[in-house]
Parts: sequence; C-alpha cells; structure tokens
Amino acid sequence: MIKIIKKTSLKCAGIFFALATVFFLTMGERDTYGATQLTVDGEGDFYENLQDALDTNRYSSDEPLVVTVKPGSYSVEQNIRIYPNTTISMYGATIVNENMGNASMLRLRRAAEWDSYPGYTGGSDISILGGTLDGNGYEGALIRLGHASGITLRDVTFTNVKNSHHVELGGCKDVTIDGCTFKDFKGDIASVTNYEALQLEVCHEKHFSSYEPNDDTVCKNVTVKNCTFKNLQRGCGTHVGISGLYSEKMNITGNVFEDIYGYAVTATNYINSSVSGNTITGCGSGIIFRTMDPSHKTYFYGSHPKNNMSSSVSNNTVTIENTGYHNVPYGIQLFGEKISSAMQGLKASDYTLSGMTVKGNKVNLNTTGYGIWLQGTNSSKVRKNTIKVNCKTKASKGGNGDAIRIQGSKSVKILSNTIKNTKTAKADQMIGITVMDASDGATINSNKITKAAKYGICIRTSKSVKIQKNTVKKAGIYGIMISDKSVVTKYKKNKITGSGTKALQVNNGAKIKK
Repeated sequence: MIKIIKKTSLKCAGIFFALATVFFLTMGERDTYGATQLTVDGEGDFYENLQDALDTNRYSSDEPLVVTVKPGSYSVEQNIRIYPNTTISMYGATIVNENMGNASMLRLRRAAEWDSYPGYTGGSDISILGGTLDGNGYEGALIRLGHASGITLRDVTFTNVKNSHHVELGGCKDVTIDGCTFKDFKGDIASVTNYEALQLEVCHEKHFSSYEPNDDTVCKNVTVKNCTFKNLQRGCGTHVGISGLYSEKMNITGNVFEDIYGYAVTATNYINSSVSGNTITGCGSGIIFRTMDPSHKTYFYGSHPKNNMSSSVSNNTVTIENTGYHNVPYGIQLFGEKISSAMQGLKASDYTLSGMTVKGNKVNLNTTGYGIWLQGTNSSKVRKNTIKVNCKTKASKGGNGDAIRIQGSKSVKILSNTIKNTKTAKADQMIGITVMDASDGATINSNKITKAAKYGICIRTSKSVKIQKNTVKKAGIYGIMISDKSVVTKYKKNKITGSGTKALQVNNGAKIKK
C-alpha cells in the first residue's frame, strides 16, 4: 500500500513546518522542504507499490520526492528504477533479490529511457538512506547508477552478492557514501576478475556499457567515509583508466576493511585525491594507487597523460596476511610505467606517477611481500611511516618481506621512517629499504631500521643517491649494501651497529663520492 503525505508548504502550521524541516534535514544531504512524501509497506504487491511511488518523478522531477519504506522484509523479482530528485528512506527495512538473475536490483531510469544522457546529465539528487539490500546469493549489483550527480548512500547495508560488485557507480560526481556496510561476497573469491564491492568506474564501452553514451565520463568529487567492508573479494575503488582523463577529488577516509581476499583499495588514475585514516586487517593486499593496471588490460589511451597526481596515502593502518591472493602482497603500492613503444593500444609515453605523498601509515607485514612499494613513481615522498615485518608465512608470489621497496622511481625521498623486523625463517632475505632499477636521485634520510634479516639498506643500479643520518641496528649481514654500479653522492652521519658481517659493503663497481 502507498500512503500519501501531502507536500509541505508555506501554508502548513508553524509547528509542523519546524518538525518536518528538522526531520528531513536529518535524513538527507539536502533540504527536502516542499517534498512529496509517500510511504510504502507490505500490504498488496510491494514491488508494484514501491515502483508506483518512485514513478512519481519519472516524467517530472522538478520537486523532491521522499519515499519511506516501512520496517519489514520484502522480496522483489524485477529491478527497481529510481529517478532524479528522489530520496528512499528504508531504515529497518530489508529488500531481498528474489531470483532476478544478473539484473541490478536498483538502477537509474528504465533501460529504454536511456536515449542520450552524456556527462553527468542522467540524473541528480538521489539518496538511499538506511536499510539492507540483500543479493540473496544471486549475481547482479544491488545498486547501479551512471551519468549522475548528487548521490548519497547513507547507513545502508549491502550483502550477499555473487560474482559481481555490490554497488556500481559509473561516471558520477558529487557522491557521498557514508556509514554503509558492504559484506559477504559469494562465488569465486579467488577469481582474477576484480569484483570491488564498491566500484567507482568510468563510462567506457568495455567496462560500463549499459549507461550510454560511452563517453569515458569519470567519477569526480566522491567521498567514501565511515564504511565497513568485510568478507569480500575486493574492497572499493576503480580499476579502469583512460590516459589524460582523471577521477578528481576522490577521498576514501575513515573506513574499516576486514577479511578481504585481494586489495582493500585501488585508486586508478586519481588526481587531487586521498586515501587516509582507514583500518585494513586480514587482507591480501592493502592500498594501490596507480595510473594503470600493470597488465594494461583495463587501461586505454585517450590523450597525453598527466604525471603529477597531487595526491596522498596517509595515516592508514594496514595489516597484510597470506590469503592466497594471486598478486604479490603489499601494504601500500604506487605504480606507474614508462612505455617506450606502442603496445596493447597504448602509445609510447610516460605513464609514471609523481607528486605523491605516503605519510604516517602503520603497516604490519605478516606474510612475505612489500610494506611500502613504489614502481614508476617519481618526485614523491615516503615519510614518517612505521613498518613492522613479522612474516609468519611465505606468500605464493614474490617478495622477501622488504619494508620499503623503490623500483624505477626517480627523485624519491625516504624520510624518517621506522622499520622493525621480527626475524623468521620465512623472511630470511628481508631488507629494510631497497632502492633499485635506476631509482636515481633517491634521498634516504633519518630512517631507523632494526633487525633487518639481510641488509638494513640496499642500493642497486641507482645513481645520485644520498644516504644520511640513518640508524641501522642488528642487520643480519650488512648494515648498508651499495652494489651494481650504483653511485652514492652523499654518505654521512649514518649510525650502524651490530651488523652480522659488516656495517658497510660497496661492491660490483659501485662507489661513494665524497
């Protein structure tokens, strides 16, 4: 049954006006004063009642609509279509997928109505508040919206989705996802397919094609905060990138990630963005910030790439376990690449990162892999992080349990980090800080490294490196190792004690210029 509550207007009594205004400002991001209010319950056909209520704004959405679903459990067999300027409040209600196949439970507009909504013109001011959307073990997203703006998801639980994303947002801007829970992935958790519970994607023909036009609209101004991600294949983020097009002001902050098979957060082609204050435990990998998927399968050439991302990964607590994840485990990874000749549709160009800050993170590496790992990342800082290495297991792929690893990255500053290793048989080759593969111009300053299994600091095939004011205690073999034609231009005030073989080793054509 649909219960109609008349619009709030200036003719209402003063007391009712005040109460209604407070009520709606609490419920949503925007003032819904003047809204049409409808209440839906389980009397009669719930799906038809709910859809009839939402259809109020199908042809004209000039005025706000608030649809309240009364507490209870309801089943739907068809997808629910929502229209602009609409709020669904469903605190205490659960809506269950009753065998819709792989269709999304709730989507923007009817499929036949997608004539052409480019950019962010597909719909605006849409809020879902409270309640639970239950996939019931079927495939298909619980919410799928594209080419939209002004989206709020608050206090909603999304659960029981098989081999799919829980929520998919493609080409959306001005999005707030606050206090939601994403949990319980069903299906092939070890699949190499990326099933982020919260997908923030590009409207590209190969990856978000059901919301035409496929004009490569990216997500912008998205905040994901105070959410819980638990028992999932992947956490949240973006895995498609278009060179020259960037998701901007993407802020993933203050969330909890628990028991994620693969990565918790993937930030692909983000600029002016941050991943901060998140707590990640029991995950196969933590946070990756990158220009592209290293396989290049989900990265496409659009225009000349930008390198300065002006972004940060800060104040996160990350604990990595051996989940069987098929990639090298890492706490935090930054990845870019310079491609010298055309390949897989990409032009030869510089797709590296720069302008990144990794600061104030606490990384616990409980399996072999890398604590903080930079590849193809230039002119960036790794500063004031704490990495504890206690490799109780050996991961199936790569990594010796190195705390900080810098590869093919120029002018990186590694400053005031604290590294502590618990010696184990699983990580007997562990190194505190590794700088390698032409990571020229690196500065390693004021770091504290304790009980590295092999070397405290290792420099290989890199030039113009500065090593100053570091404290290295009880390294298993060498306190500092400089090798393979590396050139250190400044080496002073390093305090090295208790090394197993030697405090400083320089070999294989390497040298220190004084």
